[in-house]
Amino acid sequence: GELPWAGEGIEGVENASRFFNETYLGKIEGPNLGAIRWNIVLPLFITWAAMYFCIFKGVRLVGKIVWLTVPLPWLMLLILTVRGLTLEGSMQGLTYYLDPVWSELTKPVTWRYAFGQVFFSLSLAYGVMITYASFLHRKSDLNNNAGIISIADFATSFVAGLAVFATLGGMAFITQQAGNPVAVENVAETGPSLAFIAFPYALAQLPHSAWFSFVFFFALVTLGVDSAFSMTESILASIVDKTGWRRCIVLPVMSVVGILSGLIFVTQGGINWLGTLDGFVNGTWGIAFMGLLECVVLGWLWRIDILRQHANSRSDWKLGKWWNYLIRLVIPVVLGTLFFWQLFDDITGDGFLRTPEGDWILTNCVGLSILACVPIFAVIFSLLRGRTDVEEPQRPEGNLIVKGGFEGSIAFLATLVIAGLLIVQFTVSMPQLAKDTIMWLSLVAGLAAMLLSNYVLDRYHTS
Repeated sequence: GELPWAGEGIEGVENASRFFNETYLGKIEGPNLGAIRWNIVLPLFITWAAMYFCIFKGVRLVGKIVWLTVPLPWLMLLILTVRGLTLEGSMQGLTYYLDPVWSELTKPVTWRYAFGQVFFSLSLAYGVMITYASFLHRKSDLNNNAGIISIADFATSFVAGLAVFATLGGMAFITQQAGNPVAVENVAETGPSLAFIAFPYALAQLPHSAWFSFVFFFALVTLGVDSAFSMTESILASIVDKTGWRRCIVLPVMSVVGILSGLIFVTQGGINWLGTLDGFVNGTWGIAFMGLLECVVLGWLWRIDILRQHANSRSDWKLGKWWNYLIRLVIPVVLGTLFFWQLFDDITGDGFLRTPEGDWILTNCVGLSILACVPIFAVIFSLLRGRTDVEEPQRPEGNLIVKGGFEGSIAFLATLVIAGLLIVQFTVSMPQLAKDTIMWLSLVAGLAAMLLSNYVLDRYHTS
């Protein structure tokens, strides 16, 4: 049968956008939620049911499921890439995709999106990698696996970019032919619109488009479920290991909480709230900041040499001393610079929580609120007693902890950052030059302090 958004020329471009935003989402603008879209509630329940049954039996079942859910999206991605490259005007999109604009590198938002993409795509700082690593065979080649995953992730992202921007170029070409030219970057909005407007348009141009659309969206669902149950598994495993509560009790409770909290996003304004949450999670406030905390704790409160030697003992490709400096110095300095650079860039005359017009900046408010929960939950989990009925895993020889506790370190660092944010909030009346000077002097002083501390720490370890 014919797809509901099918159409020729400019009609096909408009139909794809109209079907997603109006027919399916019933989208409204602004922060209001509007009415619940019951046609989206059912997929929400199905998604959580799928996740429940996927992870109920543990990670072994998950490993079998991904043998189907990973190759299928790759096959569809290759089909869409080939189809996108054959569209008239696809070179416009490829030029926009591959032709660098070097001036954009001077903007903190560019680096924020870049780090957000890398962190989200590789599931860094979510706890996913740590959880799945705990299930690895003891003889697994850790370093090689990490390298292969990173390269495969980069290749997948690059090919997906070819498919998306080639299709956007074709859509932009059609608007030009119709006498109403639209630039490539404006054909579709960022975020979900790229997947649910650009790709459906490309699918409508294929023969047997209904069949290909079914396979594509099934593949898209499997990708979403894959990502979702990996995050759910990391939280579930952490709670079960820390508290000793039974898995069969914790998982249903988590599923119910997930469904109830997900109702916000199945309303008419839910797509706007999803964009806000995505801006927090994949931005400076979210996983990039958590990655900064993890590197500080791992590099400065743990004996990182022992961890490196442990990884090298199980790998063909060896990590050198440079890895220590990456974890201790380079990554914390880069992510810390990004965090405060973005913070200072967001500051207005009314601070980083309000716009010059006096409206609340929702993303920053949500970010500060969630950030404030980090030390609270760190203290709570530090007070909980861990399980005593499980066999301790094989650990590297030597004492891993330098000093302090993990939860206490996270709480201390997060509290310092919150205090710094509040100080900035009340010093926004300073001239821009003064703020820039303070920022750069602080970064230089911080780097010097970390270099000195690294020297002292190395001397302490070798003494």
